[in-house]
Amino acid sequence: SHKIVTMATTAHRDRIAALALLLALTAAASLVFVSITTSSLQSNTGTNFHHHRRQLWQLPWSKNAARPWFVDPKSVALRTPSPLLPITSNNSPNNLPIDPSLRRTNCQIVYVLGVEGSIHHGFMPIIKSLAEQQIDPATGTRYEVIKGHESLRTTIFGSKEGGGGGGGKNNFLPFPPQNDPQLVQSTIEEMCPPANEPWKRKIILEGNSFPSGGPDNDALQFRVRRQREWLAMTPDEIAASETALNHPTNLYQLYDAFRPYVDVKFVVLHRPYLETIASHLQFDASPEGHSTVISGFLRLLSRFLMEHLYYNSAGTDTDTGEGLVPVWTIVCADRLSSHSYDTPQQTSEARDRVIGYLASFLGWPMRNCPTCFDTWKESAKAHRSEERLGMESARVVMEHLEALEGIWPPRRQEDDLAEQQCRS
Repeated sequence: SHKIVTMATTAHRDRIAALALLLALTAAASLVFVSITTSSLQSNTGTNFHHHRRQLWQLPWSKNAARPWFVDPKSVALRTPSPLLPITSNNSPNNLPIDPSLRRTNCQIVYVLGVEGSIHHGFMPIIKSLAEQQIDPATGTRYEVIKGHESLRTTIFGSKEGGGGGGGKNNFLPFPPQNDPQLVQSTIEEMCPPANEPWKRKIILEGNSFPSGGPDNDALQFRVRRQREWLAMTPDEIAASETALNHPTNLYQLYDAFRPYVDVKFVVLHRPYLETIASHLQFDASPEGHSTVISGFLRLLSRFLMEHLYYNSAGTDTDTGEGLVPVWTIVCADRLSSHSYDTPQQTSEARDRVIGYLASFLGWPMRNCPTCFDTWKESAKAHRSEERLGMESARVVMEHLEALEGIWPPRRQEDDLAEQQCRS
């Protein structure tokens, strides 16, 4: 009996020893795993983003993956989550945290936002000239101005390296979405001055129109091209479509991705609707087709703008109105023209007011620009827009215009200059 008890006790002790050994091995394996994971994360979130930028397009992006979004911590309550391109995947580094050390108070993106025919070609030299007038009052250092920075354009529009012509039904390129954290952070590093050199200020101007280019232009790098299928849709259907939302870029992604790091402002261009359509009569198969597409994009742009009226610069309670900064302002293209005034003096004074307001809105210290309109050319088209459109086309275009009442042009209470009261 004593021998049986002794054997049972020994067996029990052996089981306990084996269990203790198993637990020790499990703990050791866990420590090794944590060490490897930490090392990997540190490697992925380091500052050497330039190598990642050239390799990201090779990653296996999936069109059927979940859609995480990034919420700007300085946004106001009326902001909504961003619709995103369906090309992210669980393998992408979209869960990387925002790195506050990459914040650049000396770097600004100004996007001139408008549809085709809004006179981008006439306005871009004006705002570029105004930007080039800027000098830091404290140091006397002139601002650096770049129109169309290559790294930013690759990030927000797409990369030819990523496939050039696109693939699949909607032409989505196998390139990371523009809100991919590593892609955004590498773009900030390449585009902006160092954070520890605040006297070096940089302005990046961008202004691709909505929509842009043609469906068969292989020279363009857009993730999503202009779509022929839009011609079979209504304006509301175009505005709600995923292809239009992501052409030529996804504005929600652009703002949410870059706003935590740099100042992002939009200057909205508006031109009277009939003039806008009549300026590209040959686009989208016919004036009626072009008006349908433009009307759809005006709805899309209006929705984005009205959801992004302000950002909160102070981190205060947005209900109090403290620290709220406008995200966009509007420029009425026709109010820059001498045709809107009786005398050259009235024209000059109106233009000066617009320039001064723009500089104030953008936070630029120099608000005089004697050279801003040196390249401005008045429209040489002699005929009225209705005559150029033709009677039947003009009727359809007028129907689209009437349906835009209360939608476009967008209006802000702060935009109270006479020159900002745009004609529809």
